[in-house]
Amino acid sequence: DVCSSDLVEGFSNALWTLVLSLGARFGLKPLILSKLLGSACLMLIVWICDLFARRGGMSVAWRVGLALLITSDVSLVLYSQSGLETVSFGLLIVVFAKWAADHFPGGKDQTGKLLTVSFLVVMSRPEGVLYPVMFLGASLIRLKTKGARIQPDQIWRWVAFVAATGGLLAVRYGYFGDILPNTYYAKPSGSFGRAFPIGGIAYIDRAVRDLGYLWPALVVLFAFLSKSNPWSAYRAALGWSIVPLVLFAFYA
Repeated sequence: DVCSSDLVEGFSNALWTLVLSLGARFGLKPLILSKLLGSACLMLIVWICDLFARRGGMSVAWRVGLALLITSDVSLVLYSQSGLETVSFGLLIVVFAKWAADHFPGGKDQTGKLLTVSFLVVMSRPEGVLYPVMFLGASLIRLKTKGARIQPDQIWRWVAFVAATGGLLAVRYGYFGDILPNTYYAKPSGSFGRAFPIGGIAYIDRAVRDLGYLWPALVVLFAFLSKSNPWSAYRAALGWSIVPLVLFAFYA
């Protein structure tokens, strides 16, 4: 048995489940609410990608084309209407990348925002824990290379984040007998169970095919933007936001 308890956490995204449960508490049908929220998340992804494009100097025509390319992706649209948390998780990652790009090169402190979205990412999927770890590592490197000092309010934000995350894991383990949801062990067909690194490659191949036209959209976003300093930071943040997903794929 995977869990020592008879209770099983049979959902992959605690945050999504709580949101739908809260809606049901007020009389909203989960199926309808999930479709509405999925549509809203998709539109927010388009909006944030447009913010990236504007920062890089993309013209209005190209920005409209980028939005059409993302919203015409059949796979992405279907996921937004599937009732699953896939698009909401993607939205959180894009938001993380946006605030990380605002935080590091520009000197604008976004620690509170980044830790808040990091906690939501942790609540979403097990691999989400890699995002605050990556943020912490980048922050420590910045402190060492630039000689900056961490502010007391930043320390307290980290303390609050660690306490909230530790509490979440403690409740999960105490109630279900495992810190990972049961769905974590339900491996996607054709990828898990294979020897390293073939299983990781198969998992990433599955992800690429599921995202469909979103990859060409990112190629357009990267190829037609100027390499100015502001855009370089955003481009780097977008690229690094994918790294935890790749690492998790190979680990799993």
